[in-house]
Amino acid sequence: MPEVLVDINGRTHSISCSEGEEERVGYLSSLIGKEVSEIAGRVGQVGDIRLILLAAITVLDKSQELIDEATVQIDKSASEMEKIIEQLSEKRTNE
Repeated sequence: MPEVLVDINGRTHSISCSEGEEERVGYLSSLIGKEVSEIAGRVGQVGDIRLILLAAITVLDKSQELIDEATVQIDKSASEMEKIIEQLSEKRTNE
């Protein structure tokens, strides 16, 4: 099983992953590492576990916000499509 070395808060961690997922694990780990650095800069070194937990929550919150925004846009698009389909159906009926 491949392993990826990641640096979070100045410490190197070895993360096991499935074959072919090394790049993705490295990328996701870098997102967590960036958040940890930003949080540590604001609140100080409050412990690796707490920093990583806060970073994970922050990253998940950002992801959930994007999902929520996408869902709203999809719903709006679906509603607009339904209106267009209704208008086309009415137009065909009137012809």
